[in-house]
Amino acid sequence: MLITANQIRAARALKNWSQTDLAGRTGLAVPTIANIELGKQMPGKNTIEKIIGAFSIGGIKFTPNGVEFDQDDIVTIVGDDKFVDILFDATTILENKSAKERDFLVFNANEELTTPEEDVIYASMKAKGISMKQIINEKAKALPRQYAQTCAIPSKYFDDKGAVFVYDDKVLLYTVADQLSDATTHIITNHRMAEVFKKIFSYMWDNLPEVKSDDKKKGRK
Repeated sequence: MLITANQIRAARALKNWSQTDLAGRTGLAVPTIANIELGKQMPGKNTIEKIIGAFSIGGIKFTPNGVEFDQDDIVTIVGDDKFVDILFDATTILENKSAKERDFLVFNANEELTTPEEDVIYASMKAKGISMKQIINEKAKALPRQYAQTCAIPSKYFDDKGAVFVYDDKVLLYTVADQLSDATTHIITNHRMAEVFKKIFSYMWDNLPEVKSDDKKKGRK
């Protein structure tokens, strides 16, 4: 999908995002965004996808004639490579919350699939005071990093084809088929549902054994 500089500016206006805000949610440099909006730089496919992805997660969709709020409570994104957009969104939202509201909760995630790029973002989240708590397979081959608190569930309850992520008012349901490129994430924005998942997570967290971290172990290359 092609988008114009005017659409990007309009989308930022709807969300009240500065160019710096958009940069933080896409991993792009502020000058890059400024040059695109000024028409001095033609964005490539990957750059356009990052921008569209950031706004999609933020509840904005691009139309043939402009931009508008996405009225759906559920947004679906496809592709494992889009997960970094979610992490940028979580970072931007949570770093502005009070300390007790800065939890990024992960259930049933496969540690082996963590990319080096995601590792960097997770470390940045910790540096910004965001608390990542994850519940993983007790037999995970890649041990958790020092940026996360970790508990483990018995392997018979673990399914590496799906995971649940919760932060702020969002519940993310991640599933993957045979190819990571076909991975699908359904983003549900609903305060009450998020609170329910947080309570379920807290119960499991209080009753599962802790796993010590090891930042020397690496996930997916």
